[in-house]
Amino acid sequence: MALVWDMPQIVFKSKGVTHTRRYTRWFGEELTAAQEMAAYALHHYSRWEDDIEAWQNPVLQDGSLPDWFKSAIFNELYFIADGGSVWLDLPEEVTSTLPLHDSRCEYGRFAYLESHEYRMYNTYDVHFYASWALVMLWPELQKSLQYDMAQWTTSADLTPRTHLFRGNKGVRKLANAVPHDAGDPGELESLFDAALRK
Repeated sequence: MALVWDMPQIVFKSKGVTHTRRYTRWFGEELTAAQEMAAYALHHYSRWEDDIEAWQNPVLQDGSLPDWFKSAIFNELYFIADGGSVWLDLPEEVTSTLPLHDSRCEYGRFAYLESHEYRMYNTYDVHFYASWALVMLWPELQKSLQYDMAQWTTSADLTPRTHLFRGNKGVRKLANAVPHDAGDPGELESLFDAALRK
């Protein structure tokens, strides 16, 4: 049995622009994608199980490692799947402005929430916790995230904001300052807007 969700588009409430999820490159945006994904999963699941066992067994069979470590090293990857993650395919009008070596051209844009309590995407001051999993398992997603941060660091967003700590007024982000995060789910689109990044 295979259970799949097919939600090919995502809309962030700030601007109402529709973004396309990454998996649509392979399964399309048609109403039949769920059936195609389920058929694909049923056809490939045994290989996936073998690959997972080959990946986990060296750690699980290592008697020198404590059980708590074995559990943590795999179970703490939950934030990739359950962390409010979004993996978007970038439209041609965005990828055409990027250098050819930029990972976002091929791998799209990836973001995950710090947690369900702290609703900020790609919180950079604590990204090192997730960065190891991304570097080791999905290095191109890590590179894509780093390209976004590098681009956002050099850009400015002079939108007036009230800062929560003391209530002071200021701008959202100055140029050449590393952003704390990529925004919350309601405003993530502001940082994903290619027009603001030029």
